[in-house]
Amino acid sequence: MTVKDPSLDEIVACCIRLYTDKTFLCYGANKALRKGDLSKVDTFDAYCYFLSLMNDIKSLISKCHMQTVYRSMTLASDEIEMYQSSVGTYKAWEKFSSTSKVRSEAENFGPVLFIILCFGHLRHDCGIYISSLSKFHDEKEILPQPGTNFRVDKMKYDEETTRYRFYLTVV
Repeated sequence: MTVKDPSLDEIVACCIRLYTDKTFLCYGANKALRKGDLSKVDTFDAYCYFLSLMNDIKSLISKCHMQTVYRSMTLASDEIEMYQSSVGTYKAWEKFSSTSKVRSEAENFGPVLFIILCFGHLRHDCGIYISSLSKFHDEKEILPQPGTNFRVDKMKYDEETTRYRFYLTVV
């Protein structure tokens, strides 16, 4: 990106690169979004705004199609129970939540695996494929917008791997 007069596409691409580099921007912005912490607006507002424009960057938009993406994380037992009791209901992640096209890559990030079915009715249903901008190309990362709605379809616990699997459908 040139420092003088960058295009909007260049600014958004830079924000995506910073997001995939796991900087304080990524962690701080997501924490503020998750908690609804308005005291952080001055700090993260512009960054989140530009990152949210990723759906408007034509070079990032690929053809929409049905696909499955994956996300893993570590959850406390009360959070696991919340998802268990949410089967059949609708939820949204209020923060930027990276997913991967590659299950084995996603499984590296925690014992709770979300298997997310996206139908691709709209260009942003499953997020934007950002691997070309990512520090970690092998993750084949898809970045959905905060507030993407999904239905919790079912939960399975695998005693052999001691992993919880939650099946979600983007709606």
